[in-house]
Amino acid sequence: MKLFIENMCVPESEQDITIKNCMPLWMLLGDEVDFGGPQSFAAVEKFLKICNLTALKETIGSEVKCYNCEENIQCAPVTLPCRKNDKICQKCFTEMKALRNFKCPLCKETFPKDWVPTSQEDTILVNKLRRYQKRCNTFFLEVVSQLCFDYGNASEQVITKLLNYVTCKTRTGKVFTKDISMIDTGLDPNPVFRSFLLQLLLKSREERYVSSYISQFLESTTIDRDTNPKDRIDIYLLIVQCWEDTHLQYIEQSGESRLTIACDLFRNAIEKINNHRSLTELLYGIATARACLSETARCLAELAAKEKHTITGYMLKMIQAAKELCHSHNKETLKLYLVKILCRRYGRHIYQRLSKSRAHSLNWVAFEGRSEQVEVSDRYIVLGETYTRVREAIAKTLLVEDIGILQDLLQKIQSRNAHLVTVVQLAVHREVTCAHVRQSFTKPKQGIKRLHKLLDAFEVVGDKESVWRLLNNNLQPPLLVMKPQSSMEQQGVQCLMTHFKIIMSKLQDESKLLFPFKALIDGNLIIQSMFLPTMPQDDLEDIHNALLRNGQNSVVYRCPKGHPYLIGDCGQPVLTGFCPECRERIGGTGHQALPGNVLNNQGDTSKRGHVLGRSNKGGIIQPERDMNPTYCTAARLFLHMAMYLGPVEHIQKIIQPEIPANHVSQFLLDHIKANIVGLQQELGRSADDIILLMHVVVHHMMLQAGKALPQRLTLLSSKIDREAWEKEFCSTVLRNVLGYVDLWLTNLNNRIATDLRLGADPLMCLIYETDNTQESEDTVNLLNVPRMWRFRIPITFDHMRQELNSKFQDLKPKPRVLQRFLLEDDILQALRYLPNIMLLQRTLLHKLQRKLDRAEANAQLKVRDIKKDNLAGHDTERWIDEFSKVWEMTRLRLSQGCATKFGRVTVPEVFCRQRITDNTPLAVLLPAANGPGLCSYAMLDLLFRKQNELMDFYGSETGRLHSLSSITPMAVTSAHLISYDHEHDLMPLVLANCHYSFEMGVGTKIEYDFAGMERQLIDRFLCYKSKIEIHQYLKVDLMVYRTEVTNVSVFNKLQGNIPQEHLNSAVKKQICEELRSLPDVCETLDNLNIAISFLKTTGGNPAMPIHRFIEETLRMDKSLLSQKARQTCELRHARSLWLLLSFLKSRLLVDYQHATEAVIETLPNGFYEDLPNEVKSSFGEYMHHLSTEKLSNLLELLHEFLLLRVAVQENPDDDDFVDTRKYRLFESLKQYIELSESPVLEPVILNGSPTGLLYEHGAKAWVLANETLLRKIGTRRRS
Repeated sequence: MKLFIENMCVPESEQDITIKNCMPLWMLLGDEVDFGGPQSFAAVEKFLKICNLTALKETIGSEVKCYNCEENIQCAPVTLPCRKNDKICQKCFTEMKALRNFKCPLCKETFPKDWVPTSQEDTILVNKLRRYQKRCNTFFLEVVSQLCFDYGNASEQVITKLLNYVTCKTRTGKVFTKDISMIDTGLDPNPVFRSFLLQLLLKSREERYVSSYISQFLESTTIDRDTNPKDRIDIYLLIVQCWEDTHLQYIEQSGESRLTIACDLFRNAIEKINNHRSLTELLYGIATARACLSETARCLAELAAKEKHTITGYMLKMIQAAKELCHSHNKETLKLYLVKILCRRYGRHIYQRLSKSRAHSLNWVAFEGRSEQVEVSDRYIVLGETYTRVREAIAKTLLVEDIGILQDLLQKIQSRNAHLVTVVQLAVHREVTCAHVRQSFTKPKQGIKRLHKLLDAFEVVGDKESVWRLLNNNLQPPLLVMKPQSSMEQQGVQCLMTHFKIIMSKLQDESKLLFPFKALIDGNLIIQSMFLPTMPQDDLEDIHNALLRNGQNSVVYRCPKGHPYLIGDCGQPVLTGFCPECRERIGGTGHQALPGNVLNNQGDTSKRGHVLGRSNKGGIIQPERDMNPTYCTAARLFLHMAMYLGPVEHIQKIIQPEIPANHVSQFLLDHIKANIVGLQQELGRSADDIILLMHVVVHHMMLQAGKALPQRLTLLSSKIDREAWEKEFCSTVLRNVLGYVDLWLTNLNNRIATDLRLGADPLMCLIYETDNTQESEDTVNLLNVPRMWRFRIPITFDHMRQELNSKFQDLKPKPRVLQRFLLEDDILQALRYLPNIMLLQRTLLHKLQRKLDRAEANAQLKVRDIKKDNLAGHDTERWIDEFSKVWEMTRLRLSQGCATKFGRVTVPEVFCRQRITDNTPLAVLLPAANGPGLCSYAMLDLLFRKQNELMDFYGSETGRLHSLSSITPMAVTSAHLISYDHEHDLMPLVLANCHYSFEMGVGTKIEYDFAGMERQLIDRFLCYKSKIEIHQYLKVDLMVYRTEVTNVSVFNKLQGNIPQEHLNSAVKKQICEELRSLPDVCETLDNLNIAISFLKTTGGNPAMPIHRFIEETLRMDKSLLSQKARQTCELRHARSLWLLLSFLKSRLLVDYQHATEAVIETLPNGFYEDLPNEVKSSFGEYMHHLSTEKLSNLLELLHEFLLLRVAVQENPDDDDFVDTRKYRLFESLKQYIELSESPVLEPVILNGSPTGLLYEHGAKAWVLANETLLRKIGTRRRS
């Protein structure tokens, strides 16, 4: 019903036909609805036919007859261009055109042979009918694709009806193909094979239906009798590709068992190929073999990329099956197909590594008798025929003494080629400089001398020094020097940078489009004031202006540390709060700002220069401004290349943060390599193809080098100018290349493969399928037809995203929600794991909450321990694996931190760099507002906020913003989240909206229905999803460690039920003597913690021994491991005993050399600061004058003060919050002693203590005091 309402009840305009009542469809469907069965399907058919009849009455009339067949017209009629404008049905008109009958059947008037009816010639009512029937058919197709084949297989009756809908028969018996619809609209003048129904049938995995559909098409269109072999092969290939896509999707969905599935499919393929009983079985075998060889190539490429080959059992079985299949045919057609995939999808260097491998399971892919290429292919041929002619003439000049050939050629073409200088220099680089990569290269000194003399005398060559450097392999920077046996990847980068350098050397005018790159290469001082392209920026000012334009008054202030914030309404402060960045107090009262808070006078804080930091190969591509990720990465690649080619001393000055001069080149080279990898990810192409595409971009730069812009834009002196330049560069240069990737690569790879330089490379010719002869094609022996084994870019998620990016500007309406979804996909796909991650955390918190020390979670307990003990149940390992997957997707985004109850906290970079392994501390899995647990908390915060951002965007684009529901974080389930799996959810959506079609005489066409894809994506993944309630910070259950439980608030409750007393010093001393091992202290403290957690609520007899309460009341086997404690400690001593045991534990942890954060672990972040040298010196001198007893008492008292006073955390957003980090430690300790009933230390002892010792130094000061006490005790014993 939802599909019906969206497609049928929402007209595009007020003039459209509308259906306001959906009850008839509801009644026809009945109570038991199954669209895979005949009854529900027939109900939809009946209803749509009723709707069509109603629409006919409203527009052209229900009784209008065709003047040719005299049947009632069921769709928009064709009005012939005769005098009476007679009307016939579309079926008859298509048949007349096919029979070349151009006469009106009624008045016999002849109309032009090339006349085609257009919607402009139709009446308003006819167009109204046409639009309505189009909506009806869209609804019908969505019912078929989403419902009929969604739950199990469609029934045989439904499939039979659908098969009848792809063709129609005229009165004379002529059969035509058409779009799948119940009405005979959209008939094809030439037979067209469409993949829509075939893909649905393949989804049902019922081979007999597929065979029936194929047979029906072949019979109905008389293809076996009338069609030439080429068209027949094309149709077979289209069928194979659809089947192959289905197999590839099935393998991808198999997850960890994909190799097992691939091995099974291999066996099936071999069986079908060798023993097929029908054409359909053979096509199935070929499709299956193609899919399995594609999976084999993936595994081989994975192995080749590793230094050490580890081949698992099923991987070896699959490779052996591939080897058997490839070697079972004489012409090695299948083996060649495997090599094509290796080279074109993963890069030719992968094939070379496999060929040279010593492992027989890998090197069998090599083609014998074909020499390995040492030099990278000549990608300069993007310059065209003139380049190849000049290059060949230079080659001949080097080999023979006659220089006339080159001289005559240069004179002939110099007048009609404005870029001859570039052409000549690149040809020299290719023929002379690049030859140095050959191990056997011998420099032709005489030939180079002749060439140098000729070029030096020829004015057209331009820069003579550059030519000399090219001839002598002495280009700068040193990376451009060609060396023997350089890898193919390195040569590719060297040639691309040389091409770019030579192009940019010809640019002079500052007002040209490419001036920013030229300025960087030349080291022009203007670069220090440039806002470099693709760099991130501060958008605060833009946001502020946008708010003002929308009538929302706001004023920008800055906190004492310079962070910006907005004050609305009147723009003057009336409330106070805390800066989310640094927790400084912000705002004010009575229109007076707090001290240090000032009106923003800094303006925009966007930085000039390079501000990306170090590269992150394979990381997340964050596009800037209006550029999509592909364009942004490409522009950034050329920026980094220009910086690399520039003088280091000037480039170093514009890199932030600063790096040493000797690191600049490697810093930029890392960025260049990361950008190439990023383009591979975005375009789904090999590194070879990316380098080739970038050569095309450089060539377009040369062609557009003269494009003038306002000089202010090329100087990039403001953010606005930078954005305008980026738009111009993308539209003028990048769009012409990256918008037509398939076209460029197909054309240029063919030219490279057939390049006659030193003879065409036979293997390249085979890989890029340059031999298009089809004389040998035999439709009887399909297996050996080369076109059945042609390489193609598979239909993948990345391919669809690339197509959308390249065509987005031309789409109407623009699928903005789809585009935003795809842009955020790398993080959105993690949302589906959240329910299990939260279940893991909830289970661990339930079992470990208040029972675990922070030190244990941080250092002792590891992830392997949780897995081994199945601490979260039998799903423990699976849930941890899912946590690990999400961590990999998010960790590099977490360095910006997140808001917590205690302010904005930054996740330490050292955490973000770590992967989750069996050695990862348990604390990482337990969400907390500080420490390793911040990883979990920040990860949840990021994912929930990403969900909210996309839901807000979806709501604003569709007008549903105010109808979005919300849910608390702890109540979230999969039903609330944008939850999907790439292979099981997105790929079926992509395939369902990717339509192949083959028209006789026209060829194969692949189209994506982006509008339909967006509609289905919204329906499945966004509609009815919820926003997550976050407010100021994310409120989820956090880990509370054992040492964080028994604090001052607990003791206040305990005091209310059982008045507490101090233990005397003699008892405490004896307890300390008896508890000398850390395990004994920890076990005793654990038992006491449990007792206190009960006593604070239940109370008890103050005189009752603690050990009796633990053993008899709580039924615990062990209680206090100190005999003295068992004899003397009663419930009234619980607090004193707890403080003593905690003190003992801390001292023992210091002895075991634990970090200060583990010794006193309950302090908030920021309270573990080192003592300044002056303070440390004065504190040491103060302690030197204290006796051992007094220092021991001070140590115990300071420990108590840190635990019960300093460790108390407060909410920084509370109005009465005070940051105590800068409080004087001993001044507050003195007040604490004065308020104590029976202090162990007289306040006067603190006289002379250092005033510079603050709360934030407390933990480190205690450790220092403990070390001093140990030294004093040791000295006293020795004396």
